[in-house]
Amino acid sequence: MNGGDSLKIEAVLRRSWGALWADFRHYVQLGLISWAFVVISIVLGAWSRSVEAVFDVALVGPLAVGIFAVVLARLRGRPFDLAHLRRGMEIYPAALVAGLACLLAGLVGLCVLCIGVVAAAAALFIYLPLVADGGDPFKGLRESTEFALAHPVPMLLLALLVLALKIAAALLTCTLGLIVVAPFIYVLVAVVYEEHHVHAPR
Repeated sequence: MNGGDSLKIEAVLRRSWGALWADFRHYVQLGLISWAFVVISIVLGAWSRSVEAVFDVALVGPLAVGIFAVVLARLRGRPFDLAHLRRGMEIYPAALVAGLACLLAGLVGLCVLCIGVVAAAAALFIYLPLVADGGDPFKGLRESTEFALAHPVPMLLLALLVLALKIAAALLTCTLGLIVVAPFIYVLVAVVYEEHHVHAPR
């Protein structure tokens, strides 16, 4: 695996934006799906916090895995196809574990204040696409963390950027910003995984 200097943030952002813009009318569908998930979660939370928690835990991982399956297929030259969303259900146990791992990492990060959240996000940056690509959800935790440690500065900066985008999108017009921002984040993470992990020199 290459060292951190091989991962150039500017190049990753440029590649991600290019990929997003080339298929924007398709990728915005993923944004709508993400926004709908958040709205449903908020509505359920207003009714019952426990129901909201079960909904989030049961579906956040499978949905994210399915979305990354869609994005990875497109980055690899296949047609944009929402049918790949079923990937999250096809490997439901692994996707469920992946979702729980991300939720728990975020909670642990909060206990160590803001730097902990950024560090956790960096450590698991490529974790979900890795699981979507057939990786073991337990070994994937180590693999994703090792990748982040091999690229410490760019991964921390990218994680910070993604967190800032998520916060901005959540605040923008009552979460509607997610419709545009979420697809960019998916593509960004998938590009880092595909170009700097899958195809990285070994």
